[in-house]
Amino acid sequence: MEAKWMLLPMLGQTILTFEVMQIARKRRLKAVNSGEVHGTYFKTMEGPPPPRYVLQGDQMILNLFETPLLFFVVAVAAMGLNLIDPILFGLGWGFVVSRVWHAYIKLTHNKIKKRAIAFAISCYIILLMWVWLVWLAFKPEGFA
Repeated sequence: MEAKWMLLPMLGQTILTFEVMQIARKRRLKAVNSGEVHGTYFKTMEGPPPPRYVLQGDQMILNLFETPLLFFVVAVAAMGLNLIDPILFGLGWGFVVSRVWHAYIKLTHNKIKKRAIAFAISCYIILLMWVWLVWLAFKPEGFA
């Protein structure tokens, strides 16, 4: 499988990040326009905290620059080593889907148990991606 195919789940994760940024921006604007928070709060994050729905968007943005970093690193490493296969490609999409699921939960009802399950699944998928990549890189001769 050509390395370029790994760009597709990477693009999916990037689109998710930009979409969450837009949701967070709209939530901030709504809170400022309705008077729920003063606009200067977002300059230094000082003062009374914004409403929960704003914080959820802001926290989701931060989260999308934490755990997904491990996804992007394993994807780029796999591409650089030219070790993309259908399993790694499928795991990449599985990670993106689990992150969409996690973001949906976080930005809507925010039920902690469901969110924790989605987050744990995404973490296990990253771990599987790393283990599979290392296996592909160092597998003994004679293994398919």
